[in-house]
Amino acid sequence: MPDRSPARRLAAALFLAATLLPLAAAPAGAMTPSLVTTTQPEYAGAVLRGEVEGLFLLDERPDGIRVAVQLSGLPSTVVRIVAATARCGQVGGSSVRLGIIRPIAGRFAAIWVTTQADAVDPIGSLRLVGRSGLIACANTIHGQEDADVCETVPDACYGEMVLPERMDGKVLRGILARVTQRDGEPPRIVIHRVSPETGWVILGDAPCSAGGGEPLATVELPKGVGGTARTLRGLVLGEVGSFWLVGSGTHCVDAELQALVWAPVP
Repeated sequence: MPDRSPARRLAAALFLAATLLPLAAAPAGAMTPSLVTTTQPEYAGAVLRGEVEGLFLLDERPDGIRVAVQLSGLPSTVVRIVAATARCGQVGGSSVRLGIIRPIAGRFAAIWVTTQADAVDPIGSLRLVGRSGLIACANTIHGQEDADVCETVPDACYGEMVLPERMDGKVLRGILARVTQRDGEPPRIVIHRVSPETGWVILGDAPCSAGGGEPLATVELPKGVGGTARTLRGLVLGEVGSFWLVGSGTHCVDAELQALVWAPVP
């Protein structure tokens, strides 16, 4: 691999985007990675549908639970995210607050780690609570649940997932990006942002510590805030090693392979 500086790599990637070649060709014979199996789920998530829409992703870390969330349609007030052992509509059980969020124009996106809980398995639902009471509730999806959840909640079913994080102090606010892939379908990059600072997302084939490698794909984000998704045909998901967030500045975040819904290998 040629030894190029990050600036030259970024310039090359932006040139590709400008010439309408956003996706580098995949290596010949590249295969889609198999779905992952596990007996002890360390990940959980929940999908909100309705007046408030969004996605929660939870995973266990050595120092607590990492919470990745993107939401839209929120009221203009302080909102608490609460994890409950009971499912939506059930009474009893226990609950713990995972964080307090302050929406911007009804939207919120962030990643942080909380020490209020250290395991995702007991969490039965995630709730949004405002000053006047419950705003929304969604049951969590765990690794041991039946793969039929892919049919009922397709947005939550991913064979593998790349989730970037940047822990500057404690929280990354403003953008949540992930590369997802359902079984038998090409990978997609899904990006939600509250801040318009990031204009481009470049996927590299090496971690940030190795300079990010070569660009695998370049995605230009539309103006304004909100969500966007692109199909990345020819991309091998397991090759993604980093994300370059390009805007008023440039920042590199490492990619992580995760799965929200685990499915058995055929």
